[in-house]
Amino acid sequence: MENAARRLGVEEELLLVDPDTGHASPRSGEVLAEHHRRYGVRPVQASHGLDKELYRAAILEVDPRTHQMRVFATGLRNPNGLAWNPETGELWTVVNERDLLGNDLVPDFLTSVRDGGFYGWPYSYFGPHVDERVKPQRPDLVARAIVPDYALGAHTASLGLAFYKSRDGALPDHYMNGAFIGQHGSWNRKPLSGYKVIFVPFSKGKPSGPAEDVLTTFVNDQGDAQGRPVGVAIDRTGALLVADDVGNSVWRVQGTAPRPARKTPQPQSQTAPPPPVQQELPASPPPEQQPAEVTSQAEPKSQPAAESAPEPQSTASLTDASP
Repeated sequence: MENAARRLGVEEELLLVDPDTGHASPRSGEVLAEHHRRYGVRPVQASHGLDKELYRAAILEVDPRTHQMRVFATGLRNPNGLAWNPETGELWTVVNERDLLGNDLVPDFLTSVRDGGFYGWPYSYFGPHVDERVKPQRPDLVARAIVPDYALGAHTASLGLAFYKSRDGALPDHYMNGAFIGQHGSWNRKPLSGYKVIFVPFSKGKPSGPAEDVLTTFVNDQGDAQGRPVGVAIDRTGALLVADDVGNSVWRVQGTAPRPARKTPQPQSQTAPPPPVQQELPASPPPEQQPAEVTSQAEPKSQPAAESAPEPQSTASLTDASP
């Protein structure tokens, strides 16, 4: 997982120190250039108990200049991918929810992240749905738990998140402003869930339709994983990159149809054409001495026929970008 993910070219790495052990825990970070802040995720470590969960199940904001840290949002059991919504500028994340409530509970989710927001863990899930296993209960926190924006299915282990904002890129315009999500796949669900890359369409900054499969068939007929998507990113050509930690590969996905060529306006000449040359004609002779008029009209030269441009060739839709 680490080798393949590193090939995606992570721009920032945020080291968060565990307040109990003093050990540094590297997690992926994002940079909000306008405010010089970095955001890191801290999953739960439930075996230690709730009294040991300080700064966990949260997204933390760090100022690298002053080394000051604050909790940005809480109640997120295992937030993973972080990305900025290109339409609204909001921070979004994908979250892995809790286990041991059956095959179909609790759905992992995609959501915008509000500053100071609480999202339920461990007392409730998807807003007001109380987890009766947790003692003591906290009805005061459940009452203000935020309902996530979009359910991704139970036990999908959704990890990577990337919004598409590359105009005239390697993928069709259909994907503009939507979100690609890498789903690592379940380990405790029958039948299996996840093990694919999906796309969630967006309109006006919010999810606007059902999820669409982008990459599938990572599991063979015997139920063995041949690949497990992790991180996703968009390269400078607008193609989708997917880190696979079973195949230890990075897959590159682009459209099969050729993109239309961008029309470039032709510069107009700034030099005016020269004026026609006027020649002074001799005075006409007397009528009895007027010579016969002789004219010569040159045959127009034929223009060569324009050659037709060759049709562009379609490109492959999926390539292994591993070295």
